[in-house]
Amino acid sequence: MKISTLATILEQADPDATYVIGDGIGVSVARSTPGAKSTAQLGAGIKSVQSQAQAVPDDSKCYISIGSADYKETAGAAANIKKIIEGMTSRGIRVVYIAFPPVDLKNVKPSSLPNDGSKTQGNLAITPPQPYKMATPAEIKQITVDTGTAPKTLPQLPMAELYKATGITEKYNAYRNEIVQTLTQPPMDMTAVVGLQAVDINTKDPTGLGATPNATGRIAKEAKEAVDNIPVTDEFRGDAPVQGVDDLSDEEKAKFDTNGDGVITNDEFNAGMARQGVLPDSLDVPTSSAGALGQVFNIIIQALAKREDKNREMLDLFRSIVAQGAGGFQANANGDPAMHSKYPPSGEGITSNAQLNTTSGSKAEQLLILEARRKWQSVKDREIWIAALVAQCRAETANFKYNTEIWGPTAIQLTYDIQGPNPKKARRLGNDKPGDGYKYRGRGWIQLTGKANYRAASRVAGVDLVQNPEAAAQASVANKTAIHYFETRVMNKSKPLDVVAHTKLVNGGTNALNTRRANFEVLLNNLRKTSQTAMA
Repeated sequence: MKISTLATILEQADPDATYVIGDGIGVSVARSTPGAKSTAQLGAGIKSVQSQAQAVPDDSKCYISIGSADYKETAGAAANIKKIIEGMTSRGIRVVYIAFPPVDLKNVKPSSLPNDGSKTQGNLAITPPQPYKMATPAEIKQITVDTGTAPKTLPQLPMAELYKATGITEKYNAYRNEIVQTLTQPPMDMTAVVGLQAVDINTKDPTGLGATPNATGRIAKEAKEAVDNIPVTDEFRGDAPVQGVDDLSDEEKAKFDTNGDGVITNDEFNAGMARQGVLPDSLDVPTSSAGALGQVFNIIIQALAKREDKNREMLDLFRSIVAQGAGGFQANANGDPAMHSKYPPSGEGITSNAQLNTTSGSKAEQLLILEARRKWQSVKDREIWIAALVAQCRAETANFKYNTEIWGPTAIQLTYDIQGPNPKKARRLGNDKPGDGYKYRGRGWIQLTGKANYRAASRVAGVDLVQNPEAAAQASVANKTAIHYFETRVMNKSKPLDVVAHTKLVNGGTNALNTRRANFEVLLNNLRKTSQTAMA
């Protein structure tokens, strides 16, 4: 996503506004919806509307028109539309799907296309007979000879012939009905469907599929009424009792039940999590203003890092904001903002032939080092990257002591499950069945968490981790998944000595940053010693 697009989204985000996404029908409906914020585009297909959906803010309301541009590739289309809408409703968005109109395949009204044979293989619509018939030039000539009168050629191609010429058949109507039926079958929470009809077709539309301005104005009013009447499910109501907290201890429950009425509401739970430094929709991202701002700056950092003319000072400034928050600024000798840490990790004194030769004493750690060294043979700064990997794994596993997340459950762990206090986050983790939170809890050296991550790691592991989640804790599998995670999620997004970036990419925040930094320094010192030995 472009930074300019991000800025536009941030400026326009308004949970009270109506967002309109989709194709040409969405464009027209947006014009009839006062104050609508629209990203709908003419001819937009399912894939592009999926991108539009991602920009709709949580807990807002949205109209979506989608599907008509995909009528030639209908296999799985209805299911994909359902997934897009379910993804939106899982974020608290109330969605009204606007169904495109079916077509009357026998419509004899004139279309906007000229009756010149260009779309009908040279055939022309003529009368008599009434209302018309299609005839070849030879047939028209013969009729003229037989009757002594040339038949009348219609000025415009009838709508029915336009549909035949463009390949619109009854399959189009069946496809439209399949989408409507899919979206009206329970369970489809926080979703409503309104539909245009065949009589709403605009005969002046060259495709024969668009609706008249009057029809889109009417449907905009119907959509507003529908969205205003969509009930918000309990998981998105702040005053509703939060689910899944029964397993918390009485002491932990008291931390959330601030008014002491014996009921923990969604608002109380989220506020309690915020006091612990955890955002409701994240695993462990700080909720201070600086932490939230950091999430935005991270996007800018990634964009700047890809620029050939990147400004190192600007990158350092943004990283300082992300890593240290509001207290992360201090002036350097020139009075400019600088990184808060006086002693950032350094590669000074480490030669290219240095190798880690000491570990925490864990055989698992030694095997991880050997596997990473084999896998990263041609990687620049290989041993520093291995030190970075080991430093993070030590912090995640208490020096390779734990290969499986210790389960309380804690308040955070409860949010992993679909029946817990944050089903939205559970679904993002891929946990769509009761018990998935515990079943797919953190395992391995870099804690693999959630069914979606287990599924994604299965190919690398060579094991179906969804069916065999316990295998993720085995050293041989944990080595592969940790190395793969570093390759795909850390090494391509950070520098080898940037322990703050490593931590955020592994942990989601900066939890235990001092421990991770200390681990890294110990390992870097080990590399300096082996450098001296090699030089001697």
